[in-house]
Amino acid sequence: MKTRVLLSSVLLLVLGVASSAQEKAPEMPDAKAEERKPLHVTNNTSDLSVLELIRWWCEYEKVSVIYQPTQLMSFKVTLMVPKDGEEIAPERLSHLLADALDQFRLCIIEISENRYSIVQATEACTLSPFLDVEAARKAPSWKYVVVRIPLRHSDANVARAALQNLMSRQGGTVNPLQAPQFLLIGDRADRLQRLIDAVEAFEAEGARRTAKTYILPPGISANSAAAGFSTIIGSERYNQPTPPAAAVNETTVVVRATPEQLVLCDELHKQLVAKAEEITAQSKVSARRYDVGRTPDKFVESLEKLFKNQLSVAAVPGADAIIVKANAATHEEVKAALELMK
Repeated sequence: MKTRVLLSSVLLLVLGVASSAQEKAPEMPDAKAEERKPLHVTNNTSDLSVLELIRWWCEYEKVSVIYQPTQLMSFKVTLMVPKDGEEIAPERLSHLLADALDQFRLCIIEISENRYSIVQATEACTLSPFLDVEAARKAPSWKYVVVRIPLRHSDANVARAALQNLMSRQGGTVNPLQAPQFLLIGDRADRLQRLIDAVEAFEAEGARRTAKTYILPPGISANSAAAGFSTIIGSERYNQPTPPAAAVNETTVVVRATPEQLVLCDELHKQLVAKAEEITAQSKVSARRYDVGRTPDKFVESLEKLFKNQLSVAAVPGADAIIVKANAATHEEVKAALELMK
């Protein structure tokens, strides 16, 4: 009996030591205001309590945090580091806590000076401060903020469509406004930097677009030409209220595009001019004499029936010939028809 009790005691002691070794977490160093030591993390840091991280952060930053204990009680993370361990500088502890909360779709929001709250990521931008671009670039990387970006050369809806897949799935938002055009973008500050860079790239590309006027030759519809210019520029990149090309009047089209796109527009304009000249040549009316042998009056009557309203025709007095007045294309058809009549 005594032996059994002794073995049971030893077994419980061994299990207790093993359990303590398995769940051992890094100890928080002394966080004195004048000397904040880095946090040393070993390579077997597992089951690290999020609540413990919050407690460390409060000690380091001398702030207070409001949260619901039941919301965070069971949340634990594992931090894998090199086998020699890793030292986390005090200024990076905020980022570590934000990354840990991000695993559970939570974030830290400042609700007043030195006071924070843990909220769902979907509520982050509702409670985040509004900043301009310069302030947003200087914001701590772990904070959620909303930035207001004015647009001068980009379309707000087009920019929104491009940014939607670049932001956080939980907590990231983008809202376009049209009058005047600007974007409201909310996300964690480190991710927001990339979004700001993307918008500034859109703006830089838009700033390269300049306006150019094209005068169209007779016979070319200005509306049709504007549609052609929009097609080669890529009208799907622009909203219909502000197309890249528009007809000013019956002979003038204004195009706004990049230098590379204007080269394509110049080529299209040359083709339109050449086409107009071809149309003009074909539509030019001229008179030609055709020898028909006998009975020219019968040929006149036949041609008038075949080409009603397309030509003028008359017999040459005292000769077996007729005079036809028509455009070049009709003359070719008349010539073929006369060959068949002979």
